[in-house]
Amino acid sequence: MSVLKFIFILSSILWLNFGITQTDKTTADIENYILINKRDSALLLIKVTPSDDSYFSLLKRLAEQNENSYADLSFFIQRINSRPNINYERLNRFIKTNVPLPLSKEKINLDFVQIKWYQITNLRNETFLDEANSIHAELEKYIAQFNPSNKEVIKAQVLADSHRAVLAVIQKDLEGGLKICKQLESNSRLLKDTSLIILSLYHKSDFLMEEGKLKEYIAVSEESLKLEYNRKQKSDYFIGTIVHLIDAYVYQGSNSDRVNELLDFLYNNEKTKAQSYSLYAKYLGGIDLESVTAQVIFDKFKVKNLVEFCDTTYSMAQADKINSIELYQITRENSEALEAHQFYKEALYYKDVTTQLSQSIYSSELSQTLANYKSNEIVSKKDAEILHEKETSKLLAIIIGLVGGGLLIVFFMFLQKRKQSNELSLRNEKIKAQNEALERKEAEKALLLKEVHHRVKNNFQIITSLLDIQARKSEDEQSKERALEGKNRIKSMALIHQALYQNEELEINIESYIKTLIQEISNSYSEKSPPEISIHTDEMTLDIDTAIPVGLILNELVSNAFKYGFDPKNKQLNISMKKTNQSGVFQLSVSDNGKGLPADFSFEKANSLGLKLVKRLSKQLHGSVEYSNENGFTCTVIFKDSEMRSRID
Repeated sequence: MSVLKFIFILSSILWLNFGITQTDKTTADIENYILINKRDSALLLIKVTPSDDSYFSLLKRLAEQNENSYADLSFFIQRINSRPNINYERLNRFIKTNVPLPLSKEKINLDFVQIKWYQITNLRNETFLDEANSIHAELEKYIAQFNPSNKEVIKAQVLADSHRAVLAVIQKDLEGGLKICKQLESNSRLLKDTSLIILSLYHKSDFLMEEGKLKEYIAVSEESLKLEYNRKQKSDYFIGTIVHLIDAYVYQGSNSDRVNELLDFLYNNEKTKAQSYSLYAKYLGGIDLESVTAQVIFDKFKVKNLVEFCDTTYSMAQADKINSIELYQITRENSEALEAHQFYKEALYYKDVTTQLSQSIYSSELSQTLANYKSNEIVSKKDAEILHEKETSKLLAIIIGLVGGGLLIVFFMFLQKRKQSNELSLRNEKIKAQNEALERKEAEKALLLKEVHHRVKNNFQIITSLLDIQARKSEDEQSKERALEGKNRIKSMALIHQALYQNEELEINIESYIKTLIQEISNSYSEKSPPEISIHTDEMTLDIDTAIPVGLILNELVSNAFKYGFDPKNKQLNISMKKTNQSGVFQLSVSDNGKGLPADFSFEKANSLGLKLVKRLSKQLHGSVEYSNENGFTCTVIFKDSEMRSRID
């Protein structure tokens, strides 16, 4: 079996888990929001989607960032893995961020091991072997803490060792791989764990194929499939085993009824339909195209001949946006089927496409990764030999020391050096532990700060809701207006804290903030014909001490425009924020196309609470306010950021 074919089969094993129903679009959207850390959006979608499903309760716990159990996280990740077109990079990042190493050393956590097994499998299937090997080494270190005779520890070790079996296949290390598989099967049958038995049989079949033992290969695969049929929830290897059997029967040229049965199963399932295309092509390459079997396949795909079949399945695969490895398999099998039936021109075309895909998939990085892994194994064996030699030398030194008193000095020097080395190792371990503790504290502080912003935002939302209720119940228009103004001011600050909670850098992207604030104000005034709004900003971010007063100023000026400042026939509002030539100094400008302020208006003597607030906040920012009445009202605020203000103070 080629490396490409092996990885193609592996890429299919996590596609389908028949014990889990297909998630609908809403559930998938919630899952995606949780994966990219947009938990507020996930909670909002959960809130507006009535459901008694227990999985919705789990998603709610994840979105609320409660102290999630490893069991919840494992089930969530298993659900994600059951979806087609998984974003493995996003899932890997989620696991790194949300699945810490269990602290308990009394009992192994199998849910944690299962999660790490999924992570290693996904990384390996996506050809990130270096990272997969690194995580596998960490998992082995975790498992090694526990009693190796414990049943749960044995199960964890079987999962971990399956990675070594896969690498042995890729490296064509038959002797080492068979030894691993024998141990996997022995432990799985000892535990009487059906899912692990299926896992061990799957990996065993790979080596049987490499050895050319086709009958044993088929027998092992059929045994595995029989075990699958007796399970309510199919294993992650169910589809891979079906692919194994189709390959074997087609190669053997026998049992066509069984081949058709298995192919139909793959074709009739949406999650594996595209996967069946290459297998149909392989089957057609070995049979008479005028046969009833071939015509049935052509009718299924609504084509007249093999050339049309290849073109149709290739187009369907591209439309389904399947990954490069699976597309490679389709073009490869199309080429071989066309060549087998002497369609040489068409076969050459697909051969060229296959070559291009192969080059894009397997760069020198994969070869280097495999070489690194092999080198590490060799180095480990050599280190063990060196350690053995050192122990032998030590024993000889003791014996010689007893016999020859003259060598006692050398012996004591050796002991002193060893003591110094141990002390240095202890100091290094202590420094490492201190650094890890500092990193944990920094991470906890960052998380705590984000949680503070989240709670402040929630408190602000409660206040805005109370003001909104007050405005609705008030019969006095002036009271309604004041409540609405207060609500908008609070909302401008709440949006700041919401942005900080969602941003890893704890800074405000000003363009995004302005757009959100304008939308909130527009919703508050319920304009029947909303104004034409133009926003121009430089690429910039502001810290919280600057963003809150700027947000309040912007709220007052925009609210004033909505209340008084538009030409009824052509409402226009222009907002700009840009950096000035002076570092740390910014210019905010808001203009409308209304009648403007009265000719005798004085900003200094204005009685409006909003305008007084603009003036006071501008001073707080060590800035100034200017206004003009040309073609409407324009207010310009020049202000300084926190760093510039701290220098002045």
